[in-house]
Amino acid sequence: MTSRQSMIEHSPLAMATTEGPAHTLLSVNSAFCALHEKQAGEIIGRPVSETISGTGSDSILALLDRVYREEKSGSIRPSYDSGSIPKSQAYMAWSLPLTSSSSEGLVLLVTDFAEKTLADKLLERATAEILTLNSEMREMNEQLLISAVEQHTLSDRNRDIAEALQYSLLWPQPEKSFGSLKAAVFYEPAMDDAMVGGDFFDAFPLHNNSIMLVVGDVTGKGLRAAARTVEIRFALRAFSQQHNDPASMITCLNEFICDFHYDDDDPLDNALVVLSVVVIDPVTGRAQAASAGAEPPLILRASGGMEEITVHGLILGINHDATYVNTDFVLEEGGTLIMTTDGLTEARSGNDFFGSQGLLAAAGAMGGARTLHDMVKMMVDAARAHGRGKFMDDVCLLLARRDRIAPVDAA
Repeated sequence: MTSRQSMIEHSPLAMATTEGPAHTLLSVNSAFCALHEKQAGEIIGRPVSETISGTGSDSILALLDRVYREEKSGSIRPSYDSGSIPKSQAYMAWSLPLTSSSSEGLVLLVTDFAEKTLADKLLERATAEILTLNSEMREMNEQLLISAVEQHTLSDRNRDIAEALQYSLLWPQPEKSFGSLKAAVFYEPAMDDAMVGGDFFDAFPLHNNSIMLVVGDVTGKGLRAAARTVEIRFALRAFSQQHNDPASMITCLNEFICDFHYDDDDPLDNALVVLSVVVIDPVTGRAQAASAGAEPPLILRASGGMEEITVHGLILGINHDATYVNTDFVLEEGGTLIMTTDGLTEARSGNDFFGSQGLLAAAGAMGGARTLHDMVKMMVDAARAHGRGKFMDDVCLLLARRDRIAPVDAA
């Protein structure tokens, strides 16, 4: 099963794929079957027109025809009174990229609305999901919630929902432990008229016991950025199950973004992602880094020495055929890896930017051993002071330290 098939199959929202101009159902997930009260075997291989009925079905079929012909995404919330389409649904469709193993078709998605006002329901639902959904499937559900909200002009509620989604990705505690590798993070959105942005981070173990560290920035502000942030983070986790090295993961993510988020008619609305990924073995310290236009990772060694990891790569979402490479390095015992978005390094006083050198200087001025939380606070405070007390953009800073492993006494 491909990552795309897995994403659709395990999505908590109703999704299906169609094939050909007749829109024959190629696959459906359990949520789609439950929504239309049918078994998969009853509807797979049949046209959508035989599954969806009622006075609103014609407009849905017209949507599928238009998206199929024009190969562009579209959505509709039809007017209807009866039939198999509940009154609280909106339908979305987008073109399914051709592969060597699939024919031309579409992805059909259904978003469920509540009977009460949209804004109150979405905020209530987002809050409930943040508390109850597991971390992998929650991102997909939140992304589609935001897609629904963006169809409405609820600017006052938009900030609340976007911030709720952003904060749902934060850690309940400031530090995490992965064996001998400890990680700490700082995240602060730019609370201005532009609303929240798209900075994000992640840290989790891979199937080979390595640890994956991620810092990224998705273009845009507000709900659109929050939606894309959740989607990109979810997709990257899916690709990490298929590949062990960061360059391969970033390559797959770039192809995914170019396939699903590129619009020739409105290039300014395309999703662009800046990303830095490090995969590290916490036992040996051997690591690989890859970048897509992000700030280079920095190393503060236990001896006090500092190093910038040389990485290069094009921003994601620009060129489908872009290539990315790994940079090998070793994080020694007691060493600290520093990853950040440009919101920290671009803190400035006039034309004087804080920059990587300012970050390294702040790290080098820390003196003796400190907790990661203390180190994060000192770096952020130094950058904030340089920027005269405020940041002009979202700030995300991730630190990871490889602890010294105490020798085992011989019996």
